[in-house]
Amino acid sequence: MKKLLLIAILLLSSMSATFAQQQTKQKSETQIDDSLKVTLYYSEGVDFEQVFKIAGKLNAILVHKYESIKAIAICLPFTSNLNSAIEEFKNINGVLKVEQGKIDNLTKTD
Repeated sequence: MKKLLLIAILLLSSMSATFAQQQTKQKSETQIDDSLKVTLYYSEGVDFEQVFKIAGKLNAILVHKYESIKAIAICLPFTSNLNSAIEEFKNINGVLKVEQGKIDNLTKTD
């Protein structure tokens, strides 16, 4: 009986460890990293439809729309290729500049 109980405990702990590993893997695949934040500076005629289309394709998140400047901040998923994403955003009509880096909290609006 003790052996059966010990086997059951070992099986449950193994299942718990596997579940925890799966949760960690899922979290790392959707995690947002500070180094994957970009700011898009745009002109009056920016093609926002294209911006959101590319952001959706990359599973990016629009984080802030700045009030004092014409810019938006976007966070890319941890699994994104930053340079490729920046190049895609740069090619959008009306996007003036794309910069990697932290978001300036002094000029953001929610």
